Amino acid sequence: MSHQMDVPDAFAVSLTCLEANVIMLPDDEMKKPALLHYLGVSLGHRFTQKREVVDLDKAVLVLQEAVQLSSDGSPGILSFLSDLDESCSRRFDILQHPSDTYQSLLTRKRILHLTSDEDLQKLYRLDALGLSFFLHGQQLCDIVALNESISVYEIAMALVPVDHSLKPSLLNNLGLALHSFRTPRCAW
Repeated sequence: MSHQMDVPDAFAVSLTCLEANVIMLPDDEMKKPALLHYLGVSLGHRFTQKREVVDLDKAVLVLQEAVQLSSDGSPGILSFLSDLDESCSRRFDILQHPSDTYQSLLTRKRILHLTSDEDLQKLYRLDALGLSFFLHGQQLCDIVALNESISVYEIAMALVPVDHSLKPSLLNNLGLALHSFRTPRCAW
């Protein structure tokens, strides 16, 4: 009869070691935001595999810390913000916490702020920000957020070339935001 030894999950062990090392670093250590980002992405990956919400919660926390320790000009800040946004959106899909849509909204605003007008991603980031305002407004019956959604989509429509592939989507999303004032879900 063969006895099989329990071998710890190598990924779990490496995450534990990384977490312990990151915690020991002082906040002013230049590498700390990048290591926090790596830890957050790794926790998000483990969540995808094991579906344990605690991993997603930790991912959001360490990605928030990576963003807080970074200035707008820091290398990698857009990646940190994008991954934080993705983690908050995933957690909202599962837990439906309003704070996650609000965090996503703030994160997308900062991403857009850091995006130059010449950046080809600007339209997509405007679309993402408009969607964040729209979802936040719909979820909380927040007329200010819905108005912001409309404003963001109007800015995007002013910037989008006539033949751009995103134009139909932007028009549709603007229409949804405008139509939201006619839906019976919220009493305006």
